[in-house]
Amino acid sequence: GDKEKIQWQVKPFAPKEPLKGPIELSITFFVPIPKSTSGVRRRQMINRVILPTVKPDEDNLAYIVTNALKKIVYDDDNQVCVKHVYKFYGDEPKTVIKVREIATAEKFGVHDEDDI
Repeated sequence: GDKEKIQWQVKPFAPKEPLKGPIELSITFFVPIPKSTSGVRRRQMINRVILPTVKPDEDNLAYIVTNALKKIVYDDDNQVCVKHVYKFYGDEPKTVIKVREIATAEKFGVHDEDDI
C-alpha cells in the first residue's frame, strides 16, 4: 500500500536511529494536472495561481505520511509538534518531506491559546 511505498522511499534518507525529540515536519504534495488541461490553465496550475481544491484532502494525505515515518524517521508521530502541509499541482505527482528535530526553547510566534 501507500504506507509501504513511502517507507521504502524514505529509508535511504532516514537517520541511523529514529529521532527522539520534538519534530517539525513539512510535507508538500504535488498532485497531477488533469490530462485535458489547456496550456494557459496548466501554467497557472504550475505557478500556483490555480490551487488543487480536489480530493484527496491534505490531512488524509498527511496522515499517511506521518504514520509511514513512525519507527523509521522518528519513534512516534506524537513527536510532531509543528507541521506544515501544502498541496499544489505539479508536472509530476510527488511528495516532498522535510523533517527536523526542534529545540524545545524555539519560538514559533504563538504566545498563547488566543493566537492559534
